[in-house]
Amino acid sequence: LLVSEIVGVDAQTGNKTSSRIDPAQITKGPIAYEALDPDEGWTSDETLAVKEKGKPKRFGKDGKPSEINHGNVAPSIDERAGGVTIDHALQVVTLSLAGLRRLGFPTDLHGQPIPEGKRAEADVAARTVVAALALAGVAHHWERDHHLRSRCDLVATEPLAFELVKRGSGGTDRFILDGRSANALFAAASKAAKSFGLGLEKQVIALQPAAKLVDLIAKSRQQAAREPEAAQ
Repeated sequence: LLVSEIVGVDAQTGNKTSSRIDPAQITKGPIAYEALDPDEGWTSDETLAVKEKGKPKRFGKDGKPSEINHGNVAPSIDERAGGVTIDHALQVVTLSLAGLRRLGFPTDLHGQPIPEGKRAEADVAARTVVAALALAGVAHHWERDHHLRSRCDLVATEPLAFELVKRGSGGTDRFILDGRSANALFAAASKAAKSFGLGLEKQVIALQPAAKLVDLIAKSRQQAAREPEAAQ
């Protein structure tokens, strides 16, 4: 019921360039082989290499210097992996109150039925807690900024504002919400829900996988250990 979308405005596509000159000036000619000594890893001496069908086994895929992080890399331009540069970002968060109204809470925290005459009020109180929890999550995330990925950090330039869409008129009520206000809202909602015997579970709920799933994972790892190339 909570959806967040971040859109980059005035995006300009960039190009990714890559190249490398090997400081050791190693060319494509030499072949690297898998060394008999595991601590060595690789060797260029065929007599010290692991034999496979009577021939020295090449290191990695084909024994090229690139397999051991050597060799030159020809300059290239990638027009698809260059990322984008934006003027600014716009985050739009939507909390569906209509979706929340589909949630019902017929029993209290101890599993006892809510009296029929109090069900409507109890449902509203519980939904309010869920909504307050969602808004608090957004508010605290907003104050901590966004680290989407490497070289993509977004910092808020204005306070977090929400708009409540009114039924009928389609108008909106705008309000500012920070972390402290969100905490107070959640605390008040939780207190109201407790009067109906509702609340959040305080005990840790340990989820246990099905035995057949555990068995499947174990067999998969055993096979991967026997066939490392197949696992890749």
